[in-house]
Amino acid sequence: MIPALKASTNDSLFVQINSETKTPLAFVGKGKLDPKIDSIMFKAAPGTIYGPYISNGSYSIAKLVNYEVGPDSVSAKHILLNPTMEGGVDKALAKADSIKKVIQSGKKTFADMANMYSTDKGSATKGGDLGTFGRGAMIPAFEEPVFNGKTGDFKIVTTQYGVHLIQIGAQKGSSKVVKVAVVNKPLTASSKTQTAAYSKASAFLASLNNDNFDQQAGKTGLKKGVAENVNALAATLPGLDNARDLVRWAYKADKGSISDQVFTVGDQYVVARLTQIKPKGTLALDVVKKQIEPAVRNHVKAKMLTDKITAALNGSSTIDQVAQKAGSKVTPLQNIVFANPILPGVATEYKLVGTVFGSQPNKLSKPVEGQSGVYVFTVDGFTNPAPLNNAVRQREQIAQAILQRAQNQVFDALKDKANVKDNRAKFL
Repeated sequence: MIPALKASTNDSLFVQINSETKTPLAFVGKGKLDPKIDSIMFKAAPGTIYGPYISNGSYSIAKLVNYEVGPDSVSAKHILLNPTMEGGVDKALAKADSIKKVIQSGKKTFADMANMYSTDKGSATKGGDLGTFGRGAMIPAFEEPVFNGKTGDFKIVTTQYGVHLIQIGAQKGSSKVVKVAVVNKPLTASSKTQTAAYSKASAFLASLNNDNFDQQAGKTGLKKGVAENVNALAATLPGLDNARDLVRWAYKADKGSISDQVFTVGDQYVVARLTQIKPKGTLALDVVKKQIEPAVRNHVKAKMLTDKITAALNGSSTIDQVAQKAGSKVTPLQNIVFANPILPGVATEYKLVGTVFGSQPNKLSKPVEGQSGVYVFTVDGFTNPAPLNNAVRQREQIAQAILQRAQNQVFDALKDKANVKDNRAKFL
């Protein structure tokens, strides 16, 4: 593959024929390539081959096709013609050339002609203006002539969208860009490897009884995964895609049961043991202990911090005094918004922000137990929002949001009201 890519005179076609990922070749700036080749390609000479290297589960080879120094961003206008409506590509190209000549003669402006002829109505209403864009914002067939031309140039190009008459506007910045051809092939196991893995899984299954699953897994060096809180309709499990057969087995098995077969899940072979069945309703503490332990620990820590801060508040008249006694520091925060209860650089704190907006300025608060800590604060002041100028529009937006939420939740409400039993898991 490497000699063939090196000798290729049409790298774009080579990628389309040989690569698993058929990405069109385009000039890109520094930092836009795979980190494994980015620095290499920006220092290499055209024709340089790098690889093979492993990236995203594939073997890849890369070839530097070319480099150039060009603008970082450009502005442009275009008129898009549909070849089907014009009687074919040739006639669309001829019409684009005629439109260009009319504009160049000064008889009509670009905006006039865009309004009359462009099928891209979004830009036509703006006189064909596409605004300013950087590399990668447009498809390569459109982008390359725009970035390689000069300000004021007209270009006629054909893309998958039709025939474009383009006028290049301002070009800003200047930096080196490279065009790299990357050919990749996914890493897949051979049939010999698959057979060996299946045989190992089958031997493991044959060695099991009700009590030795963990022991045998450790003895044979197999990886043991745990899937908790598996829903009857689950299609995937942690690390396993398309695991419906395994989930269906679990919902028919008894606690402690070992699967009677080796499940093939993608490129993995799985032997399963059902370790727990959780009944409906309120669960016993021993069942949910592991699940709630982090929250309980945080609650206990919060209680300890609250006691510590309460002691620091005793005799303190300023927040700086509280911070000094508690061994902490004061962090100034500005522009806290009730509708967006996020502390910049900290976390989302609903209870804290709600308490702030119910407080009086220049008064030390009591400790507030939040999601990420325990807080004491003083409010410097409040800024009243701007007057509501368009209450009708606000009401429409709120009503629309409520309507959408109602539509999304109506099925669940009907199901709860009718006491419907969901048996979909038996058929999926």
